[in-house]
Amino acid sequence: AGVFARSSWVPAGQPACTTSRHSTDMNLKGLPTATRCQYSCTPDSNVLLPRRQQSWYPVAALTSLKSDAPNAVYLLGTRLVIWQDKQGTWRCFEDLCPHRLAPLSEGRIHESGQLQCTYHGWTFNEQGNCTSIPQIADTKAHQTACSSSRACVKAYPTQVIRT
Repeated sequence: AGVFARSSWVPAGQPACTTSRHSTDMNLKGLPTATRCQYSCTPDSNVLLPRRQQSWYPVAALTSLKSDAPNAVYLLGTRLVIWQDKQGTWRCFEDLCPHRLAPLSEGRIHESGQLQCTYHGWTFNEQGNCTSIPQIADTKAHQTACSSSRACVKAYPTQVIRT
């Protein structure tokens, strides 16, 4: 039995990111080979992308995962965090808080059943949307900040396969 996550790499020739908040993979000669983005971004045809299709990949065996804490895993050179929500569904996010890029795997499962970053306490729901920023007291400012796409975590769909 294990948790599978679906890759969200965009096949070559598809639109990708135009923000400065993305990482570029380099080959041994220092030439760009792929660009990934952790945010939902607008299209840019100048970004080079790998030729991988969206596929399901085994991420972890269920017996190796803690259900009461975030679990750090690596898949295709990407740091991921797997965690179980209040309903018992396994979730998979990129292991980076959008605020200060702290590893979410070092965080905790909040009493609400959402993933909480250990650094400043930002909380994320099952879709990767920010639901709480403790440092913002003003309700309107809090709503605006939480609804920004820059406050979201990249979420990957998951499936649990039991054998």
